[in-house]
Amino acid sequence: AGRGVGGAAADRPTHSVYGPAWFGVLCAHANYHAEHHDFPKVPSWRLPELRALAGDDFYPASPSWREVLRLLTFRLRQTAQRRC
Repeated sequence: AGRGVGGAAADRPTHSVYGPAWFGVLCAHANYHAEHHDFPKVPSWRLPELRALAGDDFYPASPSWREVLRLLTFRLRQTAQRRC
């Protein structure tokens, strides 16, 4: 499978984070970040459907939301340590 425009490729500054349905609702579907940039006129509540229609070749798997939170926490700690 090829890399899609929605993937976290080096030439793409943004990517989406997929998780369970409740995570999308909690984030108001802001976790469909790449889809939003590719199709800005699509309402946020339709972005999960758009991704399903586009498939994994167009929007490949992303880091899990747990991994993103772990990396964010790590980076915040690094930034705080540099300031001390």
